[in-house]
Order: sequence, then structure tokens, then C-alpha cells
Amino acid sequence: MEQAAKVAEQVQRGIKLEQQQLSELHAQALRQAQLNELTPEQTTAVAHLLSRQQEQSSRRAIWWNFAIGFVFYVLGVATPALLSSDVLRQWLQEWLHLG
Repeated sequence: MEQAAKVAEQVQRGIKLEQQQLSELHAQALRQAQLNELTPEQTTAVAHLLSRQQEQSSRRAIWWNFAIGFVFYVLGVATPALLSSDVLRQWLQEWLHLG
């Protein structure tokens, strides 16, 4: 009975996997059919839209990188000032077990 249950579970997993693959193939076929129906003007418009979105993503990534760099710069500048305070220095020395 246990072996039959294990086999049944394996078969069910196999069926689910095949169903997922089939649904992915079906979605790809639908996308391909929609792409085949596009006119040249629509294709150009889609390409233009995608390139604009890519440019916006690039600009957003540049600003995020700048912001993260700025935060680390501020931390680097502020760390010596913070470490010069005696209370913080003692706390860090105790926490990091520095002599």
C-alpha cells in the first residue's frame, strides 16, 4: 500500500509538471499568435515603447546607484566623527571586544 501511495504521488507530480509545461507552451503560443497579428506600425510602436521603458529603467538604476553611493559616502564621512565621541568608542570597543 505504501509503495502504491508513493507511485501515485510520483504520478501526480508528473502530471502537475506536465500541466505546467503545457500551460507555459499554451501561453507562448498565444503570445506568438498575437505578435503575428501586429501590423508594421504596431510593431514599431511596441519597439519604441520598449526602448523608452529600457531608458527609464537605466536612468532609475543610475539614480539608485548614486543614492546608495551617497549613503555610504555619508557613513564614511560620519564614522570618524561618531567614533571620536567617547561613549560610542567605548560601546564599540566592548561590542567588538577591542582592547
